[in-house]
Amino acid sequence: MENEENKNEEIKEESTQKKEVKEAEIVTENKQDKKETTNTETKGYSIASMVLGIISLILCCVWYISVPASIAAIILGVIGRKKAGKGMATAGLVMGIITLVLLVILVIIGVIFGVTAVTSYLQNPEAWEEFINEAENISENNNINLDLYNAIYRR
Repeated sequence: MENEENKNEEIKEESTQKKEVKEAEIVTENKQDKKETTNTETKGYSIASMVLGIISLILCCVWYISVPASIAAIILGVIGRKKAGKGMATAGLVMGIITLVLLVILVIIGVIFGVTAVTSYLQNPEAWEEFINEAENISENNNINLDLYNAIYRR
């Protein structure tokens, strides 16, 4: 009798151990599936960041495309770096920052050249007169009325 009871207990223990092993395998499979889903989602952020960074850098002179693309590249790069791999996310982040810095430099250079051109015209009255005469000639040829302009600037 004792042998039968021992055998029954051993069989119960074995079946319990088998159940635990199966449950552990199911749990690890579920974790792996979740990791794969999470990796593909976060890789999407990284890839999008890199693509937008490249677009913003290539189209740097087209500011209305470049500025939003670089801002989006920076945001997605930060999100991608926090969640997953750092390679593509870092590339997108760096290209977005480089594009914004380059645009700021181009705007500063444009303002400097613009101010320089205007001040050179203002300091040289002969050049300013020549500019106004050319504008009047163009307006006469194209039937443009410069009365308001003349009233303001030809005192």
